[in-house]
Amino acid sequence: MKNLTYIFLFLIAGVICSVDCFASMATVHSGTDSNGVYYYSITSGDESLTFGGVGILAFRIPSKEIIEIFSTEGWTSAISDNVALWFCTNKNACITDQPVNFSLRSAVNEWTTYNKESEMYPAGKVFGSVYYTNGILYTTDSGTEEMIVSENIVGYESFDFTGPIIPEPTLLFLLVAVPWLIIRRHS
Repeated sequence: MKNLTYIFLFLIAGVICSVDCFASMATVHSGTDSNGVYYYSITSGDESLTFGGVGILAFRIPSKEIIEIFSTEGWTSAISDNVALWFCTNKNACITDQPVNFSLRSAVNEWTTYNKESEMYPAGKVFGSVYYTNGILYTTDSGTEEMIVSENIVGYESFDFTGPIIPEPTLLFLLVAVPWLIIRRHS
């Protein structure tokens, strides 16, 4: 009986390890043309829920030395402290399996991966009300028997992406130090 218990526990652990317990509500694909243009494509993830909502649905990309950002139809954009922001203006919009595309142009051509573990290169975020992938708003009911209140659920999800690297200060130092040394040598 003891061996049967261990076999059962081993099989359960194998099933748990093989199941993707970290489903995502949104999937973001990113890349660069290596000339300072970075692009992002967002679709619904492998979860039965997704993000949506006019005025609530937003996309946030931390970046470096942003020159300009480009929005897709039905979205507006802004730049704030090295962060590109996009806000949905479509009524009843949801992230679906049809990609929504954004891009930005940076003064920096070199790229790196921004991710959840990095303080210097933090992950991007998508925000919104939570919807089922069929477009129905996800709500929960709460209250008492006398009055049931339906509450909307909102949230965000972080994701890794490709973005510009922080320019090396060594180059700036050399641009200042070399002329200073030349002037000092000729004095």
